[in-house]
Amino acid sequence: MKLIYISHWRFPSEKTMSPLIMRTCSEFAKQGMEVELWCADRNNPSYQGVDSFVFHTIEKNFSLRKLFTIDILRWLPHRIAFPLMVLTMNVSIVFRFIRQPRNSIYYAHDTRDIFLLSFFTKNYFVEIHDFYESSFRFVNKRVLIQAAGLIVTNEYKRTHIGETYGIPMEKMLHQPNAVDAGQFSIPMAQKEARASLKLPTDKKIVLYAGHLFDWKGVDTLLETSALLPENFLVYFVGGTDEDIENFRKKQTKISPTHAIIVGRRSHVDMPIWMRAADILVLPNTGKIDASKYETSPVKLFEYMASG
Repeated sequence: MKLIYISHWRFPSEKTMSPLIMRTCSEFAKQGMEVELWCADRNNPSYQGVDSFVFHTIEKNFSLRKLFTIDILRWLPHRIAFPLMVLTMNVSIVFRFIRQPRNSIYYAHDTRDIFLLSFFTKNYFVEIHDFYESSFRFVNKRVLIQAAGLIVTNEYKRTHIGETYGIPMEKMLHQPNAVDAGQFSIPMAQKEARASLKLPTDKKIVLYAGHLFDWKGVDTLLETSALLPENFLVYFVGGTDEDIENFRKKQTKISPTHAIIVGRRSHVDMPIWMRAADILVLPNTGKIDASKYETSPVKLFEYMASG
């Protein structure tokens, strides 16, 4: 049987969903399915010529197909460029759908990616990470109601979707996010990890690994770092180029001596960073619904797996 995973994300990418999607595709393939990952052919100059499978350390047991997409997010406002990107990708999906076996299964994590597809088949499943209800509620309603089934990453969202759209609970599977525990449970002592990363051995190291989005609560951790004793350092590893630059400006004003902005590092190196730390922090905020209700934090599971 053929399973087709659809996503508008870039591959490869430092963003959390990129390795998660590729890992999901690989695991479906290990179950004996023929798997294709359909993704938007987007501008990605930072990773020109980089192999997505090598970058994310994923077994190459499925195919990655890029779909024609108009991606002008770098030149136009997001409110114009993003809908255009998603719309053109939806059209490309329909053209490719016509050539697929009728019994193919489609899988997506964003209702916006398969809106047009929902008019041609009900043989699709949606993995719910975020709602996107503010401006795309009609898309959610169409796609979720027509779906063969939903995979929901926490019980709050499962209940909310059932009540909002009248979808039976038995049509929704509660499946939290997960990680490959073996990838993070590495046989490396803290001292060795610090030596490999050239980190100080006479300090207590607090580590946040992940994106620098406001809903992640990183601003609170940055402010807190300035209040810590002299022998503590707080490292922030991850983020997009733009977010890293903006966060460094805040760091200079708020916590110039205690906070260290490392920037992006390879996914392969993250287990070493976690082993090097004394404390791993997941500073989610209660101020934003995405952080308070919607998340099933992959980072938490990586932290736990790291020991």
